[in-house]
Amino acid sequence: MTKVRAAGTIEDALFRVLGHIGVDRAAEEVLGISGDYLRRLSDPDSRYRLTVEDAIKLDLAYLAAGGGAAPIYQTYTLLLDQANAERFSDREELVRRTATAMKEGGDADAALVLATLPGATPADRERARREVHEAIEAKAAVLACLDEPAPP
Repeated sequence: MTKVRAAGTIEDALFRVLGHIGVDRAAEEVLGISGDYLRRLSDPDSRYRLTVEDAIKLDLAYLAAGGGAAPIYQTYTLLLDQANAERFSDREELVRRTATAMKEGGDADAALVLATLPGATPADRERARREVHEAIEAKAAVLACLDEPAPP
């Protein structure tokens, strides 16, 4: 039976990576460790934890296998934002972050449209890629604020 991993945890992100590239490949080819040990790293009840170096290798393998983003990196970023959110839990900060996310989302949408037009250049695609990453980061900043209790 598959153990439930809470969404938004490193263990869940690792589990998604392993589901995409396979435990055996990840263990043997990417990290040079046993599959059993790698499975323990994705177990939220285990005392074993994924190293930063191994997380980078796994995210890179995920991307090379056609994954659309780096799940472990994105989860780490979100966790860091959430841990830092106490300083930014007021309504004004939520409004500022929401406005930034909306602006970045619009920039990303416009860049994506231009990148799909006939005659789009590699530079157009790179700009779209950069804008999408900025939009993701801005949305993650809003999410971190939303996870904090609203002030009275």
